[in-house]
Amino acid sequence: PIATGAPPLKQIGAEGQVGWTSLPQDERPRMRVDFGQAREIGGMVIGWGAGYAADYDVLLSADGERFEPGARVRGSNGGRDYVQLPDATVRAIEIRVLARHDDAPVTLESVRFEPPEFGDSANALLTRMAGDSPRGWWPRAMRGEAVYWTVVGADGDTKEALISEDGAVEVDKLGFSLEPFVYVGGEGGTLRTWADGTSTQKLEEGYLPIPSVTRVDRGLELEIKAFAAGKAGESNLFVRYELQNMSDASRSGKLFVAMRPMQVNPPYQNLNIIGGAAVVKSIRADRGAIAVDDRIVMPLTQIDGFGATTIDSGEVVEHLALGHLPMNAAATDPHGLCSGAFEYNFDLPPGASKVVSLMVPFHGNVARGESADAALEATRAYWRERLNRVSITLPRGQERIADSVRANLAYILINRDGPGLQPGSRCYERTWIRDGALTSSAMLALGLSDEVKAFLDWFAPFQYDSGKVPCCVDTRGPDPVPEHDSHGEYISAVRTYFDFTGDSNFLTRHWPRVLKATEYIAFLRKQRMTDEFAKGPDEKRVLYGLMPESISHEGYSAKPMHSYWDDFWTLKGLRDAAHVAALVGEKDHAARLDAMAKDFARTLNDSIALAMSIKKIGYIPGCAELGDFDATSTTVGMFPCEWEPGDLRPALDATFDRYWAFFKSRRDETLAWKDYTPYEHRVTGSMVMLGHRER
Repeated sequence: PIATGAPPLKQIGAEGQVGWTSLPQDERPRMRVDFGQAREIGGMVIGWGAGYAADYDVLLSADGERFEPGARVRGSNGGRDYVQLPDATVRAIEIRVLARHDDAPVTLESVRFEPPEFGDSANALLTRMAGDSPRGWWPRAMRGEAVYWTVVGADGDTKEALISEDGAVEVDKLGFSLEPFVYVGGEGGTLRTWADGTSTQKLEEGYLPIPSVTRVDRGLELEIKAFAAGKAGESNLFVRYELQNMSDASRSGKLFVAMRPMQVNPPYQNLNIIGGAAVVKSIRADRGAIAVDDRIVMPLTQIDGFGATTIDSGEVVEHLALGHLPMNAAATDPHGLCSGAFEYNFDLPPGASKVVSLMVPFHGNVARGESADAALEATRAYWRERLNRVSITLPRGQERIADSVRANLAYILINRDGPGLQPGSRCYERTWIRDGALTSSAMLALGLSDEVKAFLDWFAPFQYDSGKVPCCVDTRGPDPVPEHDSHGEYISAVRTYFDFTGDSNFLTRHWPRVLKATEYIAFLRKQRMTDEFAKGPDEKRVLYGLMPESISHEGYSAKPMHSYWDDFWTLKGLRDAAHVAALVGEKDHAARLDAMAKDFARTLNDSIALAMSIKKIGYIPGCAELGDFDATSTTVGMFPCEWEPGDLRPALDATFDRYWAFFKSRRDETLAWKDYTPYEHRVTGSMVMLGHRER
């Protein structure tokens, strides 16, 4: 330990042993280490003894003589301090103590230097802290474990929360989380977390988008239920906690609900946004509620206490583990890592329960006095009506299949922003016409046509003047990336809507855009119909008349390819466009488009046959260049694109026979199953269509 008169602490570094020097112990003790040469570090983890520095500065020197500020720590609670030093190349470091806890002698027990990446982000800091802590103190994602979660939101709203399999609730995109802890017993009791006992998850009534997580641990059952009530633009998030004593003896303790600077969305989700850490600069009381930066958390049940802390003063779980709240009623953190917690005391006889509810307004409109129970019942009633417009009758014992269909319809409605259909609410919060076209089919089949009409009316004006249909639209507008399936998908969606509704006015309005999309298809196809492709070697002729290379198939994102996925959708689009033209009375266009579709179908089959010959394969390849096996891509040709294989039928059968053998080898563990691709579920339909129901 470094204290008055104590020998220097030894730290093993890359250069051998280096010693901390205890500088004169006055009112402001200083400790310094010199590595002898410059080294890169990202920070350090300081382990204090019984006496520790409450406030201190960390100074850095590149030459061992001139020191400059590196980090400031204020209000340390001792134990371990995690100090980030981004982009630090130093020869010497000095810890300059400004205030000592209880004026006790400062004892420095250990210092661990961290690699440069430790200083890169809040995620690097929090994952290091989580790794040094008992399992359960931190969300599993911060410990490098995978986590499941689902979405909580109102129909068509732009705001959604997430709830994890462990019961943490992320209140908004990039926002903080509410996480419950149960402290059992009085002084010297134990903090119980998600890692203790068992957890189960369910949806209300099996399919309503009101998820709950139930933890059972040592005779106590904690149910965490989250739901969004109200209409889009005015909705509120509710979180309801019910703690029940399932044992034969009375149980007492504290239910803590913590506000933590972490998302449920995990750090390994990093497309467009980065999961993991959330920014919380301040927490304070605000007129009977708690303001977490610009968001409000409103207790609907009387609280027994509240406390807030900065990351320097110990993340909130460090305090809760001791059975008490942080001492401060407000906190401001320059690192943006404030945390806090509500306290609810409980003393439960056998069979008794305690219910606690919180509300977080999604849009800042604080509706005081709103009953959580009333909001829950209204939300149940709303979703029952929305999700049961089509009846699904299945044999006894198969109700979960119908529940899954209805639940997925609910999540389609929740994930959409206004009329824009979206596959997700975080990293995939964008509108692809690819997803939108197929999602529209599901919605129409389940009785929701107005929403499909609104989607297509909203998306269609993003079409470029050239007739190109963008693959994707988000808050920045249409995405110009060339993905050549989009034109056929838009046309198909227009026809599908009419097939379900018979809405001729809709069809007439969209016909000019459908026609422009076919003109763009013709423009693209013409690029592959020159003499270079008509009369060239096989490697050129195999591309004749196809859509140009693109990255619409994710497997070709590294290098664009002539993907048959694009061509299947193009064929579908041309056929549907011919049908639409006939329906709106455009006979000449109908005849021309029908001829174009037939010629494209011939070209497509010729290309596939030549690609198989070039690569000496017996199955349908994914693209013209590679001869790659991709049944999950080929299956879209069968449905919904209705491709007619003709003489290629044996190759089509061989494709799905090969897939079946591939599936079985992984199922039977004779081949490593190292990838998880949900797209493989598409193959189910192909197997049925090919007569292999048993597969």
